[in-house]
Amino acid sequence: LQRLSDQLGLGTRELDYVLKLITAYRQTKPKAVYAQLDEPNIFAGIAARVAGVERFIMSFRNHNPTTFPWIYRDWMLPSYRWLAAWKGIRYTGNSAGANASYAEWLGLPAEEVVLIPNMLGRSNRAAPTLEDLEEVRRELKLSLDDKVVLGVFRLHPEKDPQTFLHVARQVLNGFPTAKFILAGDGPLRAEL
Repeated sequence: LQRLSDQLGLGTRELDYVLKLITAYRQTKPKAVYAQLDEPNIFAGIAARVAGVERFIMSFRNHNPTTFPWIYRDWMLPSYRWLAAWKGIRYTGNSAGANASYAEWLGLPAEEVVLIPNMLGRSNRAAPTLEDLEEVRRELKLSLDDKVVLGVFRLHPEKDPQTFLHVARQVLNGFPTAKFILAGDGPLRAEL
């Protein structure tokens, strides 16, 4: 494991995560492991392969990590490529663009990254009544004539919430009575 860590360029912190996961996998003996996002994908994947887990499914973020300097680490590409040599690995992502970004970066055929789109599925909940909608409008101080733009996302640099504000300013130049609602939380909340 130390030789592998040196080969991939993992540091003490990364190796510690991998060792803890190897221990957990050896105790629980999973047939498959699923991880999301880059660090969990890599740490869980290396541990699963070393521990002899049959199948590992990873889900990518919205674009490969070289797009995000605060996320990218030099050991990511060699680690992903080492994992790619494993027959038990499967790749998924929630957007065609993100999947293409990762496939190109990793040198994978595009069809190896399975698209599982984000979406709202069917619900057992009843559709909101007109009274429910009116109550929400009253609570938000919106009239029936108000034009509303809603943004729902994590308030994190990766999601670029400043662009939502930039677009809102542009729209308000042409439609000064438009209303904008931003729903989300994250480290940029106070700044926004």
